Amino acid sequence: MPSPAIKIISAFLLVTVVSCAFNVPEKNPITQNNLLDYNRTRAFEGVVYFPEFPNRVNPDHPLYKSVHLGTVSGIPDVIRNINIAIASDEQFKEALRETLRGSNLLSEYEKNAKYFLDANYKDSQTLDLKVVVNYQLRDKDVASPLLDREISRLVIVKNLWGGMNWEHARTAKQFSHLLNISSITWCLEQYNGVSFPDDCNLVFINREQMKTKSFKPEDTNKITERDISPF
Repeated sequence: MPSPAIKIISAFLLVTVVSCAFNVPEKNPITQNNLLDYNRTRAFEGVVYFPEFPNRVNPDHPLYKSVHLGTVSGIPDVIRNINIAIASDEQFKEALRETLRGSNLLSEYEKNAKYFLDANYKDSQTLDLKVVVNYQLRDKDVASPLLDREISRLVIVKNLWGGMNWEHARTAKQFSHLLNISSITWCLEQYNGVSFPDDCNLVFINREQMKTKSFKPEDTNKITERDISPF
């Protein structure tokens, strides 16, 4: 039977190994897979947005190049899923800014903006993969918000056998962020000068579902390794 000293040493080594496996440097987390590069480099070979996104708005759109990023609050310095780093606060802001730019909604300079988009990030610091953000779009000359909408998005990533490890969890959390940011941007794209859609929540579906146009809500936002490349 192992001595108490050996048991203590073994326990220490186990804790050390686990800590090293999940520890990510605080200052520059996930430099290879931040939210911006992630969207650009991971080809959505088997996954698409529904409804279709992005849709670059035209100059006659009421929000065309007129939305500046306003107050972004509630984001921790490092966004985590327990102790797995997902992105930094600046990466989240830049991903939101770039997504607005990609839809021709972003006003590059604050002085030229007619509207400001505020985002209040709600961080759970749990194993929950859901990303919840409250967005407010406000006219710079009007006190009350033009749009006040909470977007809650959850994506699940598993292997071909239905399992999930810590890398799947990290990937799922990043996709949940992208889906959340894309959803609010799609909502702004759909503004007709009077109202916004009642439901602004985009979903991910696979290309087979897109071809058949047949899927149930519970079948969306479920991604397997074969849907995304490279994993």
